[in-house]
Formats: sequence, structure tokens, C-alpha cells
Amino acid sequence: MIDDDGSLIGYADAGPCSLPHPDVTAADMELNRLYVSRDQQGHGHGGRLMEAALDWMGTRSAGAQWIGVWSGNRKAQRFYAAYGFEVVGAYDFPLGQSIDRDFIMRRSRPPR
Repeated sequence: MIDDDGSLIGYADAGPCSLPHPDVTAADMELNRLYVSRDQQGHGHGGRLMEAALDWMGTRSAGAQWIGVWSGNRKAQRFYAAYGFEVVGAYDFPLGQSIDRDFIMRRSRPPR
């Protein structure tokens, strides 16, 4: 979490992987969420949160690291690709009354 005198700027949430992909193992970790307030984007906060989440996941498991991302969010896909994630699948994600198509991205061997 990153805050500025009590105002939330952004946060990351990670844990065991629950994405619907046949290659997911019990040792794999997932970045569930990474959010930065719109007015704080472009200041490096996302990169700091991403590095912290990847480090945290890496200390808990040597397994693959996964992310689910909306297929229409190209900016996030490019951001995750810069950290070594690749699209390896897709699935339907219920969102309210609609169904979104999400990509499944994986980073197989976290660099050390």
C-alpha cells in the first residue's frame, strides 16, 4: 500500500493462484490486484507496487507468477509484459450483469 498522509494512492494484493488455467500448480502465486489512483498514475507508484508484490510472491514460492487482466486494458498488459508476463490463456470473468473476457498472463521463472 502507498499512502500520502492518510490518503490512499495505490495498493497491490497477491496470494495463491486461483486462475482457471490447466498449468496452475499449488506452488504458484497470483497478483490479484494492483491499483493506483488515476490522479497519481505516471509517478512510478505502479512500478514500486509491482516490485514489492513480485518480491513478496518470490519469497513465498519458487512457482510461476500469474495475473488476470481485462482483454481491453492494453496499458496494463504492456505494463505486465515489461515485467516478463506473457499471455497464456483467457477466460470469461463475470462483472455485474455482463461477462468480460480476461487474459491470463504468466511469468514462468521469476528473475533473481
